[in-house]
Amino acid sequence: MSPVLGGLIVDNSSWRWVFFANTPLALAAALLAWYWVRDPAESSEPSAVAKPDITGLLLISTALAAVLLGMSLYGAGHGWGGALLCLAVGLVAGALYVRHCRRVPNPVVQLRLLHSPRLRVSMAVYYAVPGVFTGVNLLSLFFLQDLLALSAQRSGMFMLLYASGALLAMLLCGRIYNRVGARPLFGVSLLLHSLGIACLVAVNSVGDLPTLVLAYALMGLGGGLAANAAQTTALMDFHGADMPQASVIWNINRQMAFSVGAALFLMIFNLLQPHIGALSAYHASFAAAALAGLLPLSCLHTLKEKQA
Repeated sequence: MSPVLGGLIVDNSSWRWVFFANTPLALAAALLAWYWVRDPAESSEPSAVAKPDITGLLLISTALAAVLLGMSLYGAGHGWGGALLCLAVGLVAGALYVRHCRRVPNPVVQLRLLHSPRLRVSMAVYYAVPGVFTGVNLLSLFFLQDLLALSAQRSGMFMLLYASGALLAMLLCGRIYNRVGARPLFGVSLLLHSLGIACLVAVNSVGDLPTLVLAYALMGLGGGLAANAAQTTALMDFHGADMPQASVIWNINRQMAFSVGAALFLMIFNLLQPHIGALSAYHASFAAAALAGLLPLSCLHTLKEKQA
């Protein structure tokens, strides 16, 4: 609903209301959390509290932020210098964190958990589908408004098709996951999602509306199936004290997937546009996204045939 409502606000009022509109929703969520979320009953014996890994937090935050900043700077036309510097800072901070992780008992991100094939594949699928879609959707909104001259509200309405397809796929995934397992669901979701993105390459004018509808419907089906299967699969190998640590890795991965997808494909478009023109740059960026979305197919063989 957000792109539709956001488009309605932008078309008819100040863009600032897009942000002001979040206030009542945030207050409602806080109020519901206050009444609904209950702390577990305290045990008779106080449990030991691990010392916060501040050093690890600073290192991994620096690594992730520097890599994203480098991509964003280069994509915005600031040249190789700043981008390479940010990338170097990110790589150094990442290497220092790997070293730090081996030396402390309770690192903020427990890298040994990445030995789980289910977690690794789920992370890759999340980059390839929700992550890639974040970048594709941002590009598509500019494409629809700047080249096809659609209003912000009409552009946002295509997300209703995506949401409908995603809802249908999630409901289906919940019913068949235990029967077919994660591997077939991942394979189908990657193919559907990339096929939907590929349809955008064939859009040249408002007259291609049926292709746009098909593109968002397919992306929704693939996106809902992939997200649901990935979130179900990612933490299946973990229990006890490892579960919250694995959850940390998974949630960092989710947020990074969205950020990397947006930064990467906006960067690709900005690099191509001066040389081949806006329309061809959009089409080439969508084609690159469709291919990138298929990359996890190469690692699906590491999953077991049937989930426990």
